[in-house]
Amino acid sequence: MAEKTDRAPKEKSHHQGKLEKAVLEKSVATTFNEAKKEWDLLYIYKQAQGGVCICGHSPIVDHCVLRNHLNSRRLVVGNVCVEKFNSEQFQLSSLAFKCLGNMKKDEKKRANDALLKFARDQGLITEKDYNFYSEVRLKRRRISGKQRDYIDSLNKTMVFAFTHPPQICKGCEQHVWAKQSRAGKLYYRCNPCSVFLDAETTN
Repeated sequence: MAEKTDRAPKEKSHHQGKLEKAVLEKSVATTFNEAKKEWDLLYIYKQAQGGVCICGHSPIVDHCVLRNHLNSRRLVVGNVCVEKFNSEQFQLSSLAFKCLGNMKKDEKKRANDALLKFARDQGLITEKDYNFYSEVRLKRRRISGKQRDYIDSLNKTMVFAFTHPPQICKGCEQHVWAKQSRAGKLYYRCNPCSVFLDAETTN
């Protein structure tokens, strides 16, 4: 009979260690397993030039901005580290990013439910838009040429917004999504404050 041997516990990777340290520094809890329960997914976006995850990995294209519901602090993580938080909303982000990547290549592709939910929750589309798009996506209704054009316009709104980092309005401290003018220019406008924002202050 073979003799049993004790196995040493698997060491954490360099990035995993940095992730846990960064999360704990901005959390109330003192252990990572408890601390990660404090964080909610605030919004997502893609950025072509890439950024840096709190674990130190760079560049990242898919950005997930998290907010701690106990102290309102924020973190930016990539689409790999966000899965460490084991929440349904974080798992949906990977589905949304995959769909967004496909739609960026072809804006006539249909959005999946994950991306539609993010767009609805961020105010990019209305509840009515969400319900209509969902029926079309599930092929529960035929649509006219005019309705197809409307779907295409929703696609453009979602793709443009989610491929630019939102800006923070100093008046209401809310994030504002990028929009595209008829001339094709990027702009940010906070509707509650009725002001245009400079495209500089992200997250």
